[in-house]
Formats: sequence, C-alpha cells, structure tokens
Amino acid sequence: MVNLTLNKAPLFLLIATALCAKSINYAVSDIHTLTMPKDSLHITASYMLINDSIDLLSLKKSELGGSSNFDALGDMTGYEFGIAYGLRDDLMISYKINQQKITYNNNEFENTKNEIFARYNIFQNASAIFNSGVSLDAGFINNSLKNVYVTNINDINELSKRYSNDNFQIVPNNGGLDVVKNNQSTTLAYYPWVGLEDTSDNSFYLRALTGFHNDNSLYDFYIGMKYTKINNIVTANDELLSLASTNNYNIYKDLQRTENMFFFGTNIFYELNDYILEFAYEFDYLKRDSNLDYVNFNHLVDLTLDYKVSKNLLIFAGGEFMYRQLNGQIPYLYNQYTQTTYDHVYGYAKFGITYNFKFDGH
Repeated sequence: MVNLTLNKAPLFLLIATALCAKSINYAVSDIHTLTMPKDSLHITASYMLINDSIDLLSLKKSELGGSSNFDALGDMTGYEFGIAYGLRDDLMISYKINQQKITYNNNEFENTKNEIFARYNIFQNASAIFNSGVSLDAGFINNSLKNVYVTNINDINELSKRYSNDNFQIVPNNGGLDVVKNNQSTTLAYYPWVGLEDTSDNSFYLRALTGFHNDNSLYDFYIGMKYTKINNIVTANDELLSLASTNNYNIYKDLQRTENMFFFGTNIFYELNDYILEFAYEFDYLKRDSNLDYVNFNHLVDLTLDYKVSKNLLIFAGGEFMYRQLNGQIPYLYNQYTQTTYDHVYGYAKFGITYNFKFDGH
C-alpha cells in the first residue's frame, strides 16, 4: 500500500495533493513508510500457483524434477485476500488471509495464514528533499495446517525414516500388512495411518520503516524481529501407537518449540504512465534450537507489474522467489526431522486485482 497523503505538515499536504491528483494511491505491496489517508480503504485479491505449466525460471524442474521421495515439494495453488483501512492519516490497520494447497507427492497439505498489523507514522519530514519519514508496525501472524492423515504404505514408511530414530517398516504379507522392526514382525488388524495434528504457529513482530519518495517513486527500507511459538504433533492410529510402545519405540512426537527471526529489506515502487513496477527484497535470519541450524536464513525477492485500469482499479501479475523455500514463511514446517527437506530454491507466480476508495466517494 502506498500512501501519498499525510497531515503532518501543511507543505507536505500540498505536495501530496498534487501527487494524488495524477496518481493512484495504492498498489500491491503493504510495506511502506507512509500510511493510508484517513477513511481510505484498500482491497486486494490474488491467485498464486506453481506447476509444470507455470514454473518460474524452471525452478520446480531444476530443483525438484528428479525427486521421487516423500519430501519432494511439488505443485502449489493458493489465494490471498487483503483489506486495509486508514484510521487516521498517521495510523492504519491491515488484515490478510492466505490459503495454500501444497502437494508432497500424493499428499496435499493445506495451510491457512492470517496476518494483521497496525502501522503508525511517527513523523514525516516535509522539509526534506525527498520527504523522508519513520513508521512502526506491530503485527501478528498465524499459520495453521489442516490435519493430514497419511495412509499410503510407502509414504508411511518414508515418514518412519524421517520421524523415528528406530525405523519400522510396514510390508504386505499374504494379503495383510506386517510391521517389521529388528527382524521381528507383527500382523496388523487394522489399516494403519500416520497423522500430523494440531499443527500451527503464532508469531508477533515489530517492524521499523523509513523511506523517501518523489513524484513517481517510493523507496522504503525496514528492519524488524519476530517471535514465534510452534505446535506440531506426529501421531498414528491406536493399534500402531500401541504396537510401537510395546516394542520400545515411539511414533507419537510433540514437536512444540519457539524461534526468533531477525529481518531487513527494501521495497521500491516506480510509476510510469499506466504501469507500476514493484520490487521487494528481504533477508531473514532465524535463531532456532541448536539442532535446528541446517538452514537458518533465507533471501526473498518479490517482483510485481501493475496496470491501472482506472483511477482506483489495478490488475497485476508477478512472482515471489525464495532462496530456501518457505523457510521463515511457514515456521511449523521446520523441525529436526524435516529441516533438510526445505533446501531448494523456490518460487511461484501470482495474479490479481486491487481496488482503492475513500468513504467520501472519491
């Protein structure tokens, strides 16, 4: 969201009024020093995907094309809806919901992300050549995974290799299924499953922003920190749990933990006639437990091209690229058993619309 109006000083209001007269106020990104004008409403909706037909820079093919095991990340589809409102000229609030369906071989993981933050513009220096200022964001993010139950025998065995220090194998035997551990086998009475339950993460973050702009571009820089609490349970059907306990191995695992993330980045907005180019870069550094340091950083790049259909309506297309896929973006995905899974370059395409209006009808 890009705000080109603020009532911190009369001079700045005159400058902003001139800018708004010829320019749409908001685009896709929501990381800017400037806040929304009072009583302004910004709505955005987007669709995201990666598959064999839409594969940005051939990332899926090059990084994952030869992988055939359980931890191969495949197609993704998703959507995002966002709404933001200017409470005052120096205070705004924003909410987004994002849902992604991510395929791991034959299993589909459905993640829902909710984010809300408030932005307060601490000051805006209208006398500066480029109108520099400082703002502070305070936000909350929740990711939650719809419970996943794996019934495919090959996938259960792959999960056993990943999550159990005492690996067991389920093998067919005369039309039934046996659990084999240390050359000892037990016949199962019921068809087994292994599940991921009560999986979520909750994060609180602070983000400080500063930046400057001229009549057709904005340049913003930010730094921040985030604290996250993660819940994640690996379990199985009662027979498999009981059998594991009897044989002195454990399938049930409570993977609750916390982590901290420190980040900085830049966001650039450039307008040329009816087109707007948005570029964003962020570096994330994650402080996790000592046994979770395999991949503790990420680079994120977001590139979007917007087209102004009308004064208040934009359509856009672009993509987001990650040096280490979803690292720091969906924290519950990372634990001591899965951290080596997410070491690929990754990216997805996005398409959508944004609409902006004020309640006074403009």
